Order: sequence, then structure tokens, then C-alpha cells
Amino acid sequence: LKKGGHMYASIRMYKTDAPGLIIPIVRRDFLPIIKNVPGFINYYLIASDRDGNEITTVSIFESKESALASDKLAADWIKKNDMLKHLIMVPEISSGIVSVSSEVNVPH
Repeated sequence: LKKGGHMYASIRMYKTDAPGLIIPIVRRDFLPIIKNVPGFINYYLIASDRDGNEITTVSIFESKESALASDKLAADWIKKNDMLKHLIMVPEISSGIVSVSSEVNVPH
């Protein structure tokens, strides 16, 4: 991250009828794609404890443009890989600047 720069996040919430099918495919096929987006920092996929059909992804980037590009990339990937049939509803997407963050400093 450039000095004085901000991080941007894109959060996508999906309802699916096949989380057990989708999660390994995302790990194997989508993760390598999103990691190549310029300014990529982190990607998380969270399988909800509250609702077994809910998957939330959090993508962190160095720029708003990269975060928005990741939304388009995800939508295109879902269509191309025939995942639409496993979505119960249109994904909810929220994105914006990361205003507060903290990380654990792991000793080397």
C-alpha cells in the first residue's frame, strides 16, 4: 500500500443452494484470478454460521478502481462458470474506503 494511501473493500453477499459445491471451485478457480487484479491485497470468503446458504466475500484492494473491477470480474466469472443456477437471489454488493483497520503483527 502506498504511503498515505487508502484501502478499498468490496463485500459481496450471495445466497446459494450449493455452498459445498461453490466454495472449493472459488478456491481453485476464482482466487487465482482475483489475486492478479492490480492492487490486490486480500480476499476472504466467509461461510455464514447463521445461514448455511449464505456466502460473503470480502476483497481488499489499493484502489477504488481495482475494487470495482473485482465486482465485474466476479459477475463475469459467475456467468462464465454457470454458477447463476446456484444463486437464490441477486448478490448484494457494498464497497467503499476502508476507514479503520488493524492487523496483528506476527513476529518472524
